Amino acid sequence: MAQKEIGSFISELRKKASMTQQGLANRINVTDKAVSKWERGVSTPDIDVIPKLAEIFGITVEELMAGKQREEVIQKFMYEFVKVAMEKHGIITKAKSSRHQEIINAYAEKGYRYAGLIPTYIEESGIMVEMDLVFEKPE
Repeated sequence: MAQKEIGSFISELRKKASMTQQGLANRINVTDKAVSKWERGVSTPDIDVIPKLAEIFGITVEELMAGKQREEVIQKFMYEFVKVAMEKHGIITKAKSSRHQEIINAYAEKGYRYAGLIPTYIEESGIMVEMDLVFEKPE
C-alpha cells in the first residue's frame, strides 16, 4: 500500500465531490488534520475508516487501497444487417421462417449473435414486407 498514491487519490476524489477536508472529516468522524495527513501521504486512514471512505466516494475498498479506480472495459461490437423479404405477408409470429433460421445459423458459424430485427418496408396497410436481421460480434 503506497501512502502517497492513496493520499493523492483521496484528494482527487474529495475535490471531484466538491468537498472540503473539513467536510470529509465531519462525515467520517475524524479531524481535518487527519484528512490532510492522508492527502499528503504522511499517513493512511485507519482500517475502520477505509470502508466509509469507499462508500462516500462510490468506489470499492480495493480501488481505494490501490489508489486508482478500475478502468471500465468498453466492448465494441461489429454489426451486420441482412435484408430479408417476408415469405408470407402478414403478422410476425414467434417462430421465424426457415430462411431466417438459415441466415441466423450461417452468421452464428461466423461468430455473430442474432440481435433482433428492424422492419425496413411496411405496406400502407401496416403489413411488414421486408426487414433487416441484425447480428453483432465483438471486434
